[in-house]
Amino acid sequence: MTMIPLERLKSNPYRDFELHPYDPEQIEKLKASIDADGFWMSVVARKAGDGYEIAFGHHRIEAAKQLGWTHAPIEVRDLSDWQMARMLASENATQRGSTAAASLDAVAALSQVLAYNLLRWEKWPTDCGNLEQVVAFSHCRSHVMSGEGVGRDCILAASTKGSFTSTQVEGALSTLKESGRMTTIVAEARRLADVELRAEQEAAERALAEAERKEAKARTKREREAAAKETTKAKRKSAKTKKATADTETAETETRKNQPIKYDARCTQLFRLDSHANVFRKVITGETFQAYLPFSEQFDFAKEVIKKATENSPRGHMMTAADIRGECWNMIQNAVGRYKQSLRTAPERPYLLKIRDGINFIRRAAADNQRGVALLLEATRTGEKMDAEQQTLLAQLSATITEGLDVLKPLYERQSLKIVGGKEHE
Repeated sequence: MTMIPLERLKSNPYRDFELHPYDPEQIEKLKASIDADGFWMSVVARKAGDGYEIAFGHHRIEAAKQLGWTHAPIEVRDLSDWQMARMLASENATQRGSTAAASLDAVAALSQVLAYNLLRWEKWPTDCGNLEQVVAFSHCRSHVMSGEGVGRDCILAASTKGSFTSTQVEGALSTLKESGRMTTIVAEARRLADVELRAEQEAAERALAEAERKEAKARTKREREAAAKETTKAKRKSAKTKKATADTETAETETRKNQPIKYDARCTQLFRLDSHANVFRKVITGETFQAYLPFSEQFDFAKEVIKKATENSPRGHMMTAADIRGECWNMIQNAVGRYKQSLRTAPERPYLLKIRDGINFIRRAAADNQRGVALLLEATRTGEKMDAEQQTLLAQLSATITEGLDVLKPLYERQSLKIVGGKEHE
């Protein structure tokens, strides 16, 4: 145990506070506990730069800060990324497992570290313990490469036994996919793996060039045979690293293609139970709700559904998933002024699919644009200059991007259909 200034503590890099924000009620309970018994429960952290990243205990640290504590006893360990993600998931399951947000945050954390390992290596690294004995690396990697992201079997194998049910994991994975977050997870894993794989590829190409140089200079038969073997070995290594680099790009491309954004993952944090969060997600990602409820309105719509379902529940009656489903349909029928049977669905409004595809294309283009700008700035900082042809081409591309934004401006400034509050506006 080491007394560490709280200002030097950082959160677990795999903790997503947008998906799993602080619970004020839990913090108040911990404040009372710390006041009465002190900071008795250990918090584990690892050294990170000039500070420390905590593996778990975020609520306890926040409670101590609110009480005015400046230092707290922290158990510092040498932890890998794999251990940080597993510890976070384990705490979410044991301390916060009753909430849908805790399950989602845990699955997201495990997905991040698993996606990196699946894209970076050819088999499970030693950091992952005996994972190969539970689930085959090839099975999990094929799932990522096909564009489906990290699969259920892989998450269940990576989490502490009994932490989460198949239903919880499937619901969390569906949320990550339908909200576009799995795409982001795979893209970030690809970026990290790509940096390391390209460095390996460059080293392999240098080794190949050196082997070919030695082979060309070999004089005796023995020297030529030995050099030829080294050249063959270097060629295999170079081809292998090139394929690995190409595979990471394929995985990201396929994931973007297979996972359109149609759900606001923040809605999950509003529901205590996984069953409530899952039924809400399934209803509003269905064809009818996708036709009437804009993505930007989903979070407020979820708040209103919970509020009305609570108000309409008989006294002493615990809100159920059926209550959530029923209130969703009641609200949309009242807002649109039509019965469920007469509501239009997405197939009857095919332009909605074009809008979704168009936005996804622009989203991908925006990400590529950021990468392109970063590369150009990096090149100019090192003293590189564009020739006249490149300058002309860049000017044309800038004009095209600007023109596209000007055309789209009236579209995103237009008032869209409103569901919350029971009023319909075009």
